[in-house]
Amino acid sequence: MESEIGTTAVGVCWGMSGDNLPPTSKVTEMLRENGFTVVRLYVPDSAVLAALGCTGIRVVVGAPNYDRPALAHGGTAAAAAWIRENIQAYPTVLFRFVVVGNEVASADMQLLVPAMENVHAALAAAGLGHIKVTTTSAYARLPSCSCSPAQLFLRWSP
Repeated sequence: MESEIGTTAVGVCWGMSGDNLPPTSKVTEMLRENGFTVVRLYVPDSAVLAALGCTGIRVVVGAPNYDRPALAHGGTAAAAAWIRENIQAYPTVLFRFVVVGNEVASADMQLLVPAMENVHAALAAAGLGHIKVTTTSAYARLPSCSCSPAQLFLRWSP
């Protein structure tokens, strides 16, 4: 009897703030040598994206908080421009997700869903519907509970 075994991915967040960071080529080499198959970039850095091309490493790229107002108010045209500059400009990169915002503050939540919808529509219009759109939530926004995660129901309210 044969059984299908699921695959797992091991990923890492690649931050670019700091001193004395190794060269991009060295980081991509270390990622491959250590079996990382997914990397998250908080911002779309052109040198990093170019280095990730043809590596087989799947990329989760962030649309930073400072881009969110333009992505929300600029409609699909602004989102399409962002997609052209940060996704389509790197055809050899295996993009998996676009993360709109990072731990968005409560006061800024009203822009989050429109920005996500515009990015989703722009990806679909560009024939890139396989790239999913998501966001992150600040840990502080999660309710405090001693129950198991399976018992916890999250609900967004503006």
